[in-house]
Amino acid sequence: MMTAFTLLILLIAVLKELQAFKTPNHPTTVRDRILSMSPMNSPTVTTTPLTPSAVKEQQLLRQQIYSVTGRNLKANVKGNSICYDFLRSKTSNRYPPIIYLPGLLKEKSDLKSINLQSLCKKEDFTFLSADYLGVGRSGGSFSDATISKWTDDIIYLIDTLLQPIKIKPIFVGHALGAWITFLIAKKRPDLVGGIVG
Repeated sequence: MMTAFTLLILLIAVLKELQAFKTPNHPTTVRDRILSMSPMNSPTVTTTPLTPSAVKEQQLLRQQIYSVTGRNLKANVKGNSICYDFLRSKTSNRYPPIIYLPGLLKEKSDLKSINLQSLCKKEDFTFLSADYLGVGRSGGSFSDATISKWTDDIIYLIDTLLQPIKIKPIFVGHALGAWITFLIAKKRPDLVGGIVG
């Protein structure tokens, strides 16, 4: 049985092979391969609009952090401090963002996340990963957290940091992170372009 880390290493190796593959009928870079999986002309899905106060809160947060990228950034999500890593692509409107969701009690800075973040930086993809409420550098108590709360927090970060979404993000979920990804896909299918879990 393969572990999630083995699958991630295998995915990175396959992506590197795709980069070296130079025939005209096949994608030649990781960027081209992901674009072929998530075309820009995908149909849009209508969603329930946010409340005016939530929209205003997101706009203020977006103004404060739109140009800020880096590690261990903080966002106030519904009264809780959520720690996240965010790298914005120089071509953020052309390629799908990559969102890594760690497993239960795993921090956003685990080895899988760091390797994926390095690959995204090298290939100029937007990357987002966050510690869940009560885990790692995020505030709050783990005993107050629920799967639904973590799902809503990730959706809030995506809505805040990645708007407007031109191309749906690709999610990489490890264990619980894959479960949260499927909950996001069920709750907000307009946010999910692909899942690796």
